[in-house]
Amino acid sequence: MAHSIKTFFELLVPQYLLITAISTISAYLLTNEQTFNLPILILAILSLSLTMLGFNALNMVFDAKLDAINKPNRPIPSGKLKKSTVFLISISLYFSGIIISLFVNDTLPIIIVVFSGISFIYTYPKLGLRKNILTTPIIGGILYGIIPFLTGWSITNNDLPIEFIVFFTLLITGISIIKDIEDVEGERKNNLNSIPLKLGIRKTLILSISILIIATFWIIYFFIVKSIPEKFLFPIIISAGLIVYIGTLFKQYLKIQELEKPVTQSKLLTKLMMIIVVIQFIFGITNII
Repeated sequence: MAHSIKTFFELLVPQYLLITAISTISAYLLTNEQTFNLPILILAILSLSLTMLGFNALNMVFDAKLDAINKPNRPIPSGKLKKSTVFLISISLYFSGIIISLFVNDTLPIIIVVFSGISFIYTYPKLGLRKNILTTPIIGGILYGIIPFLTGWSITNNDLPIEFIVFFTLLITGISIIKDIEDVEGERKNNLNSIPLKLGIRKTLILSISILIIATFWIIYFFIVKSIPEKFLFPIIISAGLIVYIGTLFKQYLKIQELEKPVTQSKLLTKLMMIIVVIQFIFGITNII
């Protein structure tokens, strides 16, 4: 039983759900200052989460050859699960997410279907989208930045705050470009492309921190022109400080790589995800205080 649960956990990569849930909650808080409809919010998060898990499972089906090189212990390359089984799990999760969205409102099903379509197009190998180095950061920004924000906003009756959705999306895009660092060997052998493969680790990290800095200046600009309330000064300061901290993490990571010590990029990515989650949540909470 414990073995089955572990395999299921490895298959769905549920740790990515944290940033999805927090981004959705933060968007809801940023666009809703009146009533707090917890049941609807939970249904919206559940709908998007199941769809996200479906995407993770489908990605493993189409990435089986890549994972055999980079992550041989994953369920499919290790032989724990068959491709056909994982594909059925993926489709079931996709449809479950869509069905649940129907009980929320008329807008969320559209968002979930769009997510499903984009995620399938991105991961389907015959379309060859991943041979373009810009595909992963763009799709990452859409699926983990724009879609969760739209999910939270869709269950409110307020206008869409462009300042915040762009800010959140830039944050996600900034960290998504380093996701492929650990997959470089497999991507090279499978004729795929990515920013780390093209630019190398150092330049990829420089590009990542540059995008995060742009995100910081973006939100600062709208604060200066008074497009967003003064109460957001505190989260802006916290965000700037955390971006500086990310810069130090990158510096440490490069130093470790130069010393040729064993370190996994996934640990760095996990830290970055937690930092982005904190930034998003602080902005959301600030709006209702």
